[in-house]
Amino acid sequence: MAINSSKVDEEQKEVLKSATIRRLFSYLKNYKRQVAVVLVVLAVTIAISTVNPLLLEYAIDVNIAQKDWRGLVALCVFMVVINLVYAAGVRLRMLLMARITNNILLEIRDELYTHIQTLSFSFFDTRPAGKILARIIGDVNSLKDVLNDGVTKLIPNILTIIAILVIVFLLLWLGWKKLSTYELRQDWWAILTYSVVVFGVTQLVYLLSKYYFGEEGSIHIEVLLPAFVLGMVMKTRHVESRGERMAASGISFLFMFLVGLSMPLFIGMTAATGEAASSVAGSQPMMSWGVIAFHVVIVSLLSNLGKLFPMFFYRDRKLSERLALSIGMFTRGEVGAGVIFIALGYSLGGPALVISVLTLVLNLVLTGIFVVWVKKLALRTYAPEEFDAVSTIR
Repeated sequence: MAINSSKVDEEQKEVLKSATIRRLFSYLKNYKRQVAVVLVVLAVTIAISTVNPLLLEYAIDVNIAQKDWRGLVALCVFMVVINLVYAAGVRLRMLLMARITNNILLEIRDELYTHIQTLSFSFFDTRPAGKILARIIGDVNSLKDVLNDGVTKLIPNILTIIAILVIVFLLLWLGWKKLSTYELRQDWWAILTYSVVVFGVTQLVYLLSKYYFGEEGSIHIEVLLPAFVLGMVMKTRHVESRGERMAASGISFLFMFLVGLSMPLFIGMTAATGEAASSVAGSQPMMSWGVIAFHVVIVSLLSNLGKLFPMFFYRDRKLSERLALSIGMFTRGEVGAGVIFIALGYSLGGPALVISVLTLVLNLVLTGIFVVWVKKLALRTYAPEEFDAVSTIR
């Protein structure tokens, strides 16, 4: 009769998870060549999936824009070929990983059966047969998922992160090398068109990577970085007209209005509603209004101190001019609203979001003070006589 029932499990020795994972992956040493082939195939498929959106962008911006139909056909043929290679690579990776994991499971089962034969009769007398079978069959089968996911999901995710970092570095490098190089139209409708194109390209990268790798392995590049790089490579030309000012004000108003409509409820929020949120930040209990106000003031000071960074550069300019440039960035509400909107997309919320929104509002309320401050600094820099006259009159 079994002393240990199926409802009471035996005591197990505590083993570090890292040690267990190392021991499990040690079985891969006998399959170094096959694993190397799998990694190479993974790198190739990830590279193809990363290049696909760039090729589409090139086809739209260059071939179609310049009506280079021969180049467009050649590019389409090239994309068909590399995507066939991608499909073959995915198939080869699945076959190799299935063969590797099945061979490792066979090896583990052989070792397990050999070990079981060395156990004493008391081991079997004190344990139900079902529990022993669960250890031999169920637990060993679960190792297959660990091995398969470890190579086919963990490594691709690492490579995806590396690919994102490479894309970010290349974009920043391109912006630096091509700084103020391209003469592009900069009236309001052209800027709006650029915005739509940037958004479309980033969404295309996300959708293609999601299609090939799933949601966990998708590449999601926010629009702020490519928009920043596009602004770097464009030659700055200020288009001044009544229509331009009305369009810029209208678009900014519409954007801020839509962000405001997207703000979640935070007045009257309780701990119960916070716990029902779908994110860790959103599930945090709401602070008192005094604590929130304190955080808003501190965050505002820190963010505006960070915007004083240009004062340490442009040493050929006067300190008042550098200070005016830095203060002029205090009221960039569109950027702050954009960051908050991105946070909403990731289901972030709770006190952190409330503090962010109120900090943005505080800086917008102080816009008038900042404008007067910048005007005084500009007069002191460029028209000291006029500044002295105004000061004397007052």
